[in-house]
Amino acid sequence: MLVHLMYLAAIGMLAALAAFPPAPGLQRITVDGARAPEVFDHFWGAERNGTAVWRWSKDQSTIHFRAYREYSGVILSMPLTAPQYPDAPAVAITFATDTAPPFTLGIPPHWRTYRLLLAPRGWTWMHPGLQLTGVAPYSGTADRRALGVAVGEVRMRPAGERLWLPAALRCATVVVVALLAHAWLRLRMSLSVSMAGSLIITLIPVAGWHLAPDMMVAEPPGIWELTLMVGSGFAGLWLVKSYAISDQAAGYRKRAFDWLFGALGFLLALALVYSLRWRLGFDTANMMYLGWLVERHGLAPYRDFVVQNMPGTYLFSATIGRLFGYSDPGLRLADQTLMLILLASMFAALRPLGVRVGCAAAIVFGLLYLRGGMYMALQREFLLLIPIGLALVIASIRHPTASMHVYLALGAIGLLFGLAATIKPHAILGLPVVVGWYAWMHLSPGVQTHERFTFMLKAGVAAMVGTSLPLLAIAGYLWQSGGWSYFLDVAVNYWPLYNRLDRVHQTMDGINYPLYVWTNWLELGGHHMWLITACIGVVASLRDQTLDRNQRLFIQMLVALAIVYSIYPIPAGKFWSYHWLPMLFFLVLLTALSFRFLEHPGRLHLFALLIVGAAIVAAARPAPELHLFGGPPTGRKFQRTDQIAAFLRERVGPDDRVQTLDWTGGANYAALIAQTIPATSFVEDFYFYHHISHPTIQRFRQRFIDEFEATRPRFVIQITADDKPWVSGPDTTRAFPELDDYLAREYRPIVFGDGYIIYERRT
Repeated sequence: MLVHLMYLAAIGMLAALAAFPPAPGLQRITVDGARAPEVFDHFWGAERNGTAVWRWSKDQSTIHFRAYREYSGVILSMPLTAPQYPDAPAVAITFATDTAPPFTLGIPPHWRTYRLLLAPRGWTWMHPGLQLTGVAPYSGTADRRALGVAVGEVRMRPAGERLWLPAALRCATVVVVALLAHAWLRLRMSLSVSMAGSLIITLIPVAGWHLAPDMMVAEPPGIWELTLMVGSGFAGLWLVKSYAISDQAAGYRKRAFDWLFGALGFLLALALVYSLRWRLGFDTANMMYLGWLVERHGLAPYRDFVVQNMPGTYLFSATIGRLFGYSDPGLRLADQTLMLILLASMFAALRPLGVRVGCAAAIVFGLLYLRGGMYMALQREFLLLIPIGLALVIASIRHPTASMHVYLALGAIGLLFGLAATIKPHAILGLPVVVGWYAWMHLSPGVQTHERFTFMLKAGVAAMVGTSLPLLAIAGYLWQSGGWSYFLDVAVNYWPLYNRLDRVHQTMDGINYPLYVWTNWLELGGHHMWLITACIGVVASLRDQTLDRNQRLFIQMLVALAIVYSIYPIPAGKFWSYHWLPMLFFLVLLTALSFRFLEHPGRLHLFALLIVGAAIVAAARPAPELHLFGGPPTGRKFQRTDQIAAFLRERVGPDDRVQTLDWTGGANYAALIAQTIPATSFVEDFYFYHHISHPTIQRFRQRFIDEFEATRPRFVIQITADDKPWVSGPDTTRAFPELDDYLAREYRPIVFGDGYIIYERRT
């Protein structure tokens, strides 16, 4: 007992030493000094004359102060000037730090020293740095660089008290390292030696924080990293014990699983809670805005607004908005609810293969989905996975005989895949696989050939009837709303053009398109690691003699679905991260089968579990915008969105229409927040700028001009920033002369913001 008390006291002393390392004082950072590259990020190179040296900021530059991230405040002192030339105006520069609200200053064209007191909004700094956004309308330089303001020597010093959270995290790191080192050393060493060895190991980071802080990582491990250290550290310990004590291998491996997935489950719950503060991704904001127009104002897709997605996208968006509202918190709750439904379906589908197998699949996919951040939330591929996941649950249920229950189940499977197809038509790729395997599972080996044919025919008919119901319902909706002819026009004439835009929105010709598809498909969205772990899971199931025929058939079906959905991005020719989500979904299901090895001893099985566990731990990273201890995420687009929304709420009357010239630059998001109605049937304007010589695009342009002149909206919001994004390549442009002429003649700009212009009608 005394030895243990002394050991704990020693750990406590090391933790106290780690809590408060030496504090940095006043620092002077010259723009051409040795430390300039780590402080001045995204600036132009150093310039000088006989009396001064400076750097020009670009459109978005950052001054980092990572050495002061442990303080509740930092004082920055720096000389600034706008470009200097005769009659030069002041330059508006927006200053932003961490997640605090930004502020804008007009910097005059002469040197002036500015002193800024900066403080984190949360419990600690998330991004310790000052961001300068903005450029001069005319820089006065011959090389036409986009200059912001010139920055001279920067002085930094801490202000306020030290933040308690970094100190607490260092203390926790000391405790975790000591306990893990002690547990591992205890495998081969005596108690006293393992205690002494663990203290020596723990002393290394403590000494580094005090004696060589520049050689240590700038930020101590956070709660996410510490949880992973505990879970993976003790999981590895029990796996090693399972190898050393073979007669208890299964029990030790289950303990290893419980340690690892207990930690991962805690991180999933943490990510669920903190991601409730996220805002909408900008793709999702567009879809929800159009869903709001459908649900609140009765507008019909294609007839009342031109879109390139399937109609189910907007009807699903309208349904979600109806149930949860259109605010950021409501839609975050909707995303979390749908995610939990999907994870529950994964668990239920794999439950017959083992509780731990189902838990592993649900936890890993939940972490991967949330790692995608706001960009992934409520994307179409995620929405269509909900009915596909529920179809898998039905397919996992075995009926005693080929009865009416089987046909009803096949009809339900078809219905769910039909719902998925109303969002993306090629989502139906997996239907023949699921129907074929499910029907085959209910065939007895000794059935006669003609009876087998009759049953398979009836099964196909039942599935097709179920599939046709949502598709016919959508077609009926379009016919009743008057949008059917408009939908056919988009499908026949516009979809082929949109499919010739690559992943960076560049046009392609027919010769280069096959090579583009092939090279991008080979990348598999960067999910090659999951392909390896899925193969391990398949081998685990094939070697498992305890599985019955139906379970083996179900696993074969999952393999076929993973192969089928690997080609899912090809029909649309788009290879963005969310397009690979269906394939990743099935790869994770197959990966979870690896944990069937928990029941089997042997060196090969242990090696397979180590590979799969290491892959899962490596992939268990938080989304960049999770911000566990900071405020809610913000950024340039969100700031732009909020500024536009505030303007619209203040100035737009109930009868005013607003025209946005945007795609995903924030204007439509602002229109959703302010609940304004579009002036024309074109809510997105990227249609006008690619394949401009094609008759369909020329017709779209003329239709837009006719509607715009007829409605004459009071306000026009034009997004000019490059993060819109814009199309490029042959037969593209950024010009729309008819629109530009009409704006110059009938409208005047009243607001010049960061990446946007707001016009008001002259009369």
